Amino acid sequence: MSVPDRERKEHAVSELIGAILLVGLVITAMAIVAVLLLSNPPPEEVPQLNILASRNETSKQFFLYHNGGDAMRIENTIIRINNDSSPISNKAINITNEDGTNQAWAGSNIPWSLGKTLIIPSVEIPKSISIVYQGPTSQNLILTTSFSPSSSGTGSSGSGSSIIADFSGNPLSGNSPLSVQFTDLSKGNPTQWQWDINNDGVIDYTDQNPLHTYTTAGTYSVNLIVSNSGGSNNLLKPGYITVTEESGINDFIDENVFVYGNKLDFQGDIINGPGATVIINGGLDTSNTNLGSSIAVTRIYIDGNVNLNSGSAGLGSSSNPGTICINGDLALGSGQRHIYGDVYVAGDFSLKDAIIHDKVYVNGDVTLEWTPTLDDDARIYYTGNLYHPSDYPEGILDKCIPQTSVPGCVIPDLTLPPVKSQSWYDTNGYVSSGALTSNLKIFADSYSSTSWESSAYNVVIIARNGDITLSGLGSSGVTGVLYAPKGRVTFNGAFFNGVVLTRDGFFVTSGGTDITFSNFENYFSSPDDYPL
Repeated sequence: MSVPDRERKEHAVSELIGAILLVGLVITAMAIVAVLLLSNPPPEEVPQLNILASRNETSKQFFLYHNGGDAMRIENTIIRINNDSSPISNKAINITNEDGTNQAWAGSNIPWSLGKTLIIPSVEIPKSISIVYQGPTSQNLILTTSFSPSSSGTGSSGSGSSIIADFSGNPLSGNSPLSVQFTDLSKGNPTQWQWDINNDGVIDYTDQNPLHTYTTAGTYSVNLIVSNSGGSNNLLKPGYITVTEESGINDFIDENVFVYGNKLDFQGDIINGPGATVIINGGLDTSNTNLGSSIAVTRIYIDGNVNLNSGSAGLGSSSNPGTICINGDLALGSGQRHIYGDVYVAGDFSLKDAIIHDKVYVNGDVTLEWTPTLDDDARIYYTGNLYHPSDYPEGILDKCIPQTSVPGCVIPDLTLPPVKSQSWYDTNGYVSSGALTSNLKIFADSYSSTSWESSAYNVVIIARNGDITLSGLGSSGVTGVLYAPKGRVTFNGAFFNGVVLTRDGFFVTSGGTDITFSNFENYFSSPDDYPL
């Protein structure tokens, strides 16, 4: 190999080695830079926060309402009042739940987020409040606010302006739906109003004096922010509005329900209730009635078949006829019984001796036997077939009119209302047992009185898990309310005036008994006394 060739080859090798060394240096430098970057974490991201604050002079509590920004967790939050170097113990702070109730923040794992309020014990209105974010390696002051000593609440701006938020609501409690009239009482001539009427961080009204209807039961905090050209101010009233579920008993009161249950077994004389309602969640048969008795009430709902085939037991009120709703077949056989009110039959209708005073709507077939009576204005409208003996009176056939469809009725969808707590009954004078006497108030699993007693008036008996039995009364009677939501009521006496609500039915076992309707509300001085 010549010298020039060898020199060229050695030069090429040197260049290759140099390039390899340069790449190695670059990689080493990049590794050093990476180590330096990874060994120093990026700066902490500090949360942002807006709050509204108010003070309750009665409870001596201070409220911090989360009005926007990031959610704060208890382990990352330090709160200081008046720049005190010792922060407030988080164990002393409560936080609002979704339903408006309060619980200790410590251990709850609930973030302080939009619409939630921290409740802090405070002896006096603070001059300032500071909130510090505690990060992994450092603390960061994220909000500080100053307050006017005379102010009942302030916005996060801490402007200390002369405008002071104040308001009232009326009423402050009641059953849903509850309409509350809010009235602005702010000082300092505000020109703008922002109402958050359920403490969810959303402005619901910008009117000065809004009317709001609460439709869901719960406890609601209300916040008002007022502002003008000089600044803004807010007042938060935690737990200000209390909305309760309307008692199911109101449905029974509104419908004038007299007797309610799966069965009516009545061997007495008459069930008398002009304007009243009887609801039977099952059928009705001749064997369930004294052959001469009548259910003389304005509205009768029977969720099943009705078969009255002997005697003269009637249906409906002659003085105040209304509606008879049969969710099944109706058979009125032997016996000149009176039927008062418009009758709606979901099935077939069989008619023999009954006297029909009003209209009957049948969504099925009609079978006519001999000797029924239809008043001049009475009619039978039907959708199915008409069956009758040959040579049947034309005067009756002319009142039977076929239709492609007929109006119907609906059995009221009423649910027996729940009982209240044991403590409520204890406080209101209810006892678990006792002789059947006037003004007796019983709350027990069941109740039974089987010996003769003199007549007892204004009685309220609630058997929460079983039956009510009032028997052996002879010529005596009872007035009041009998409630057996998981059982039956059995009665044997001369008379009963009031209301009977049961699951398994009302059984009157004595002949000659008169049952008369008196509305549930007649036995209580106010709805607050309703035991259901």
